[in-house]
Amino acid sequence: MTASPSHNWRKRAVLARNFLLDGLMALSPRAARQPDKAEVLLVRLDAIGDFVLWLDAAAALRRLFPPDRYRLVLLGNALWSDLAALQPCFDEVIGVDLKQFHNSPGYRCNLWRRLRSRRWDIAINPTCSRHFPYDDAVIRVCGARERIGSEGDLANQRQWEKRISNRWYTRLLPARRGTMMELERNAEFVRGLGLAQFSPRLSRLEVPALAVAFPQPYYVVVPGAGRAMRQWPVENFAAVMRMIWDRYRLKAVICGAPGEEPVGRQLQQLLQGQAEVEDRTGVTTLPEFCALIRDAVMVLGNESSSIHIAAAVGTSSICLAGGGHFGRFVPYPELDADRRALPVTLFQRMECFNCNWDCIHPCQGTVAPCLERVTVDEVWRAAGELLNREGVL
Repeated sequence: MTASPSHNWRKRAVLARNFLLDGLMALSPRAARQPDKAEVLLVRLDAIGDFVLWLDAAAALRRLFPPDRYRLVLLGNALWSDLAALQPCFDEVIGVDLKQFHNSPGYRCNLWRRLRSRRWDIAINPTCSRHFPYDDAVIRVCGARERIGSEGDLANQRQWEKRISNRWYTRLLPARRGTMMELERNAEFVRGLGLAQFSPRLSRLEVPALAVAFPQPYYVVVPGAGRAMRQWPVENFAAVMRMIWDRYRLKAVICGAPGEEPVGRQLQQLLQGQAEVEDRTGVTTLPEFCALIRDAVMVLGNESSSIHIAAAVGTSSICLAGGGHFGRFVPYPELDADRRALPVTLFQRMECFNCNWDCIHPCQGTVAPCLERVTVDEVWRAAGELLNREGVL
């Protein structure tokens, strides 16, 4: 559906307002006091899966900026900032509500005042697909003496935005053109910062124990993916889950983000009386969700954060992938230095792969053809092989 002219006008007005506001705040006084340690601001405002994939590189940054000399502060998306605070590589985590940051001038100004009250020695934006009004804006306003970023790409911004925002950095690190798996892209950035021999490994995610122990064994199913075109049909999930129950008598726990409750309810209703299922969609915190995945036998889901969390906590997973970002987030590369299970990625290649989910086929409100081509039979075979390997009887 095409946005209305009034919607486009409002969107442009908000962007223009924020751009002018940021320019004024960038002129405001900075803190004069120099802390005992050099302060490094890491800017990472993207989604949960991006953060989890980046943790391996973040641990490397901790080695590059040791705690006896540097204080490492992460400015992160509020969606996952509580989880980030549990990780050992950060001294401090500041959460940003991106909706408020974009829509509320008061919220935006308060964040700028908070950042400019600190004396940042270095600000680093490791994101390759930069966002002009978000992470680039932080670099512009934070007042750091040295501001480092990636040369980046045009996945999330236009050429003129990139041309302007490039000037806000004191150093831009080279980024190889073309599709590169995110673990390797993050490693490329770390090497550019100075760890020349750094190679990517699976991230390691620190997750707390569940407050109430969950009966085991079980597997986790995540049928949502944010957009209908990226979600394998719910009926197909139900078919595979029936087969798993009939063969293994293994309980399924349906999970998902707030807003995905209708998908969870639909899946549970399709399986009523046919399999043991518990729906926890929208009722778990992110750390609880990660703990559920860590303690599960396997994860079955679309290309979403659940697959990356599973890899980071050592749980086997099956990813049902379309072609929108193929090669960037899945499949995972073979990592010689890591013996943990990699996600099993199931896909059916089409000539239109790597469309950035700007699908050329008529699929408004429905699943994209590339994902729909993944069959129930091949998912069932992959699930059976994985569960047999895990020793589930």
